[in-house]
Amino acid sequence: MRRKVIHAAGFVIAVLAVLTAGYATSVPGPFSIDEVTYLLSARSLTLGYGIEVWNGYEEFPTIALAPAWLKPISGRLVSQYPDFYLLFAYPAYLLLGLRGLMLVNVVAFLVVCGLVWSLTAPRFGTRVAWVALALLTFATFAWEYAVGAWPHMVSAAFVLAPLVLVDRLLDLPAVGRRISMSLAAGLVAGIGVGVRLDVVFALAALAAGLMLQRRSLWREAIALFAGAVPPLVALALLNRAKFGLATPFTYGPSFGIAVGIAPYLPVAAGIGAGSFLLWLATRPAIAARLKPEPVGAALAVTLAVAFALPTSRTAIVAGVRGFGEMVVETRLRPIETTETAWPRGADGSVIYFDSLKKSLLQSCPWLPLIALPLLAARRDRRALDRFVLWIAVPLAFVVPYSVFAWDAGLCLNQRYLVPGLPILAVLGALGLDALRASLGTKRWWTLSGVGAAFVTGLAASEVSPFTTEAQSALLLSLPLAVASLLGATLVGMRYLRRAAPGTTALATALIVGFAIGMATFSCLFYDLRRTLELRGIYAPFAETVAAQVGGDALLISDPPEVFAAAITAGSRYRLATNDGQSDETIAALVRFYVERGRPVLIGIHPEDIARLIGSGSFSGLNVARLPSSRGVLVRVTEASTPADPRRTGPGP
Repeated sequence: MRRKVIHAAGFVIAVLAVLTAGYATSVPGPFSIDEVTYLLSARSLTLGYGIEVWNGYEEFPTIALAPAWLKPISGRLVSQYPDFYLLFAYPAYLLLGLRGLMLVNVVAFLVVCGLVWSLTAPRFGTRVAWVALALLTFATFAWEYAVGAWPHMVSAAFVLAPLVLVDRLLDLPAVGRRISMSLAAGLVAGIGVGVRLDVVFALAALAAGLMLQRRSLWREAIALFAGAVPPLVALALLNRAKFGLATPFTYGPSFGIAVGIAPYLPVAAGIGAGSFLLWLATRPAIAARLKPEPVGAALAVTLAVAFALPTSRTAIVAGVRGFGEMVVETRLRPIETTETAWPRGADGSVIYFDSLKKSLLQSCPWLPLIALPLLAARRDRRALDRFVLWIAVPLAFVVPYSVFAWDAGLCLNQRYLVPGLPILAVLGALGLDALRASLGTKRWWTLSGVGAAFVTGLAASEVSPFTTEAQSALLLSLPLAVASLLGATLVGMRYLRRAAPGTTALATALIVGFAIGMATFSCLFYDLRRTLELRGIYAPFAETVAAQVGGDALLISDPPEVFAAAITAGSRYRLATNDGQSDETIAALVRFYVERGRPVLIGIHPEDIARLIGSGSFSGLNVARLPSSRGVLVRVTEASTPADPRRTGPGP
């Protein structure tokens, strides 16, 4: 009884500690245009607009008032994103604004941790479960998205929960109970699709995992899809109301399959054909007759034919390169691929606000460890069936994003792969446990490697000039070298231990620790710190806006993130951008609101504001320059009446 009380108290303390850490590290400033979209959508719910996004577009129809990922459809704005996330986030946003959206992801992170524990502890013990949680928290970029406003951690919970349910049903003897569990898993995954559309990848992966079991669980696979139908139908109806498109899988006109499914058909056909062949090859009756030589010859002929056809050759090369960019080395990205906010370094590195974007392996150089439990499962069919199900989930996100080289845009890591991180952490923990049992080294040798990596990162970043070239060497080249060394050590361990068992054990422990330490430095000290710094630049503008123009005004900025922190529940700010807009459009927009007694606050490039003022766009209006940390802000009001910051009346 006493032990249960202690465990319960420890659980409560741990939850409170995570919530406290989440609140402390959730800086209420937007990091991305995606978060601005969710913020505007949540605010519109508080104003009673439902699925429509209020931003002043009905008052003055111009694309300048459709920033972020908003779409003008039938005279009103809607968000391109599915809206189920807002159902979970609405109460928190109502209480805490932007920080509320972030705390929803903190809670989702707690759910993910609980699911990791339930997946790992009963089968492999609490030690492996604790190590998995430590890897997930401190050696991946999961925590960065636990304190973000976009719903990556929420979607991760809706990916992992169905996996846990499907994993449980593998141990159930009764078909009826397995089908019930599969229906529940499908229902949860279907709701997850309404949070982020790519959760559908996990749904397909779980169905494939069920079919690839030694005894194909086809009834359970069908039940999985059946369970997802109700939320997908609801999402389709919601999209019909928003976009006029009755499908759950769309971002509206000009995005996704709304413009035609032709680009996706070759990918779907390729994955389907590959899955079918894999299913055939894993059937016991067929597998017993397969010989390595004819199988290898058939694969070689298939590849030769594929490379002989221009279309398939282009697709294969693009897919391999996309995989390389996302998983192995970001500098494989074609050097001519660049954007204004995303310049390239001399070595091909991808730079975002003076920071480097990294591949999955560059963020987590300990990943070679996951090979150990996967290879060991070859001798245990039950374990192999389970691991096939598990590894299918991260692969389901890697493969489609690799084919189209969608590497998650303006961020410092591979955010699209966040749903796969919990499983990779569990497999990594199993690999560490296998190494510990095999090597017999003390834990502190591995911890010494962790410390050495962290000290190396601190010395390189704080002591020496941390130029882009130095960042590239430390955060791109060194992690790849460490991951390669770890992989080579694991491959050659059998032979190395024969020659020098003690030295091999010690060196392996240090290398593993160094790989984990590099991940900790990269994900927490570099990525997290720099994203929080960017959020911290925008967060103070919430107070600036309220002080200068009250609660009912037009805000013009480039990028839209600048003033977005001011979008609180019930506020009447219209968020506009001059990006891609003519000076005449911006001038007309400003005059429209000023003439109706709404002050305007402008925070755009100094050259743009100087041109607008110099051209007489604001002639006859009161233009005040306001010093700020961003440079110069400009407030425009009626010439006869100064702006009253206390004005909070309804829109015109």
